Amino acid sequence: MNQVGIRSEELVRKLFELHNQGPDVIMAAFEEILDPEIVWSPSVIGGLEGGSYQGYAGMRRYYADRAETFAEGQVHVLGVERVGDDGLLTHVLSTGVGRASGARLEQELWMAMTTRDCRVVRWQAFTSRAEAMECLDA
Repeated sequence: MNQVGIRSEELVRKLFELHNQGPDVIMAAFEEILDPEIVWSPSVIGGLEGGSYQGYAGMRRYYADRAETFAEGQVHVLGVERVGDDGLLTHVLSTGVGRASGARLEQELWMAMTTRDCRVVRWQAFTSRAEAMECLDA
């Protein structure tokens, strides 16, 4: 793997490591790991309605929405692949507990990510590898 590939995988792993430490930790690191023009389209929160979150303000709103929906949760990176010059395909296992229902959630997801200047600028979650690859190939 070349240096760009190594840095990309490190970026993804750091993003989810910070995410797993809680909203305050990742929000403090936004400028380091996320481009100011970040667009995040999750598969669950906002995603079911086709919603997305834009910029740092949008990401703060996402974490507030997430806290209302889930009592706890973690994202475990299963693999990262470089796609083209600026794309990343990340396979994760997302776990959580519904705040209202107490139901446990465990779902494999594929993240299509685009980077700019070593930060994530576009981030979309999909339930299949094919959908995520289609997004990156577009």
